[in-house]
Order: sequence, then structure tokens, then C-alpha cells
Amino acid sequence: MLKKYDQANTDITFTKVNGPKREQDGRWGTIVTTIGDGLLSKKKYEVVGIGYSVNPSPHLNITISRQEEPQLFAKELEKVVEEFLESDKMKKQLQGDSYEVIIQNEAGERLN
Repeated sequence: MLKKYDQANTDITFTKVNGPKREQDGRWGTIVTTIGDGLLSKKKYEVVGIGYSVNPSPHLNITISRQEEPQLFAKELEKVVEEFLESDKMKKQLQGDSYEVIIQNEAGERLN
């Protein structure tokens, strides 16, 4: 094909894709969007950022701006998030994935 279109000297790179990991990433993208909408829209949670990764295993990163008793607040927020993730609505999305919820301050220090 490259010769046919006078591109014989063009380099071609291939990227190996892990199908199950890609599917998991898609599911977690939807999960995080749902959680983010809820947490970011309610000032009481003091969430300023939310992200995730599925590599090597799913983990949810939540950044809060809380200054007073941030560790205690982080543990309470973690419970709220885990209760939501364990709800019937979300169990279908999780498909049995084990996950970790990481709550940090704006300096990136883990609080839970």
C-alpha cells in the first residue's frame, strides 16, 4: 500500500492495546464522571479535583481544599464515595473491580 501511494519510506508504528483494560478504563471514566458531578456540585464536600487511573488497578483520586481537620474529613468523604460505589446502581458499572479511593489535599499529600 505504501508503495502504491509513493510512501515507501514512511515509518509505521504499532501500539499494543489491552482490550480488557481499555474496556475497564471506559467504565471507570463513566463512574468518575458521575461521582465528579455529585461531589463538585456540592460545596460541602470541598472537592476541587477528581481523577482516576486503571493502571495497574483502578483507583480514584479526589483532591479537597479542606483546611480544618482534613484527615477526619477525608475519612468521612471516603465513606460517602464508597457507599455510592457499592450502591446497586454502581455495582453494575464496577463489574466486581477492586478499587482504591485516594483523598489528598491540594499539595498532593494523601489524607486517608
